[in-house]
Amino acid sequence: MMTIISLRHNVDEIIRQTEQRLKQPDVSTLIKIRDFDNDGTIEIFVLTKEKPGIFSAIAAALDNLQLNILDAKIIQASNGDLLNTYIVNGPEKRYKRDK
Repeated sequence: MMTIISLRHNVDEIIRQTEQRLKQPDVSTLIKIRDFDNDGTIEIFVLTKEKPGIFSAIAAALDNLQLNILDAKIIQASNGDLLNTYIVNGPEKRYKRDK
């Protein structure tokens, strides 16, 4: 049984992530991508088992894809599952600054 206590995720995020997991209960790593807004920002949800260095490995992979991490929500469940949600945008927005 997975127990998660989170104040950073809203109800819709928790429902969406739970539904995604229930659809594929036997996979060890689950990656889902969806549009986050209409400005080219996307949400990447990664569910995997906790391993040393997993956050830095995922962050490095996103950097290799030239994605800019705007926000990251990292949750470890009591069963050892790691739920990472990244909000990213692409290289065309990577170095732009607000005016």
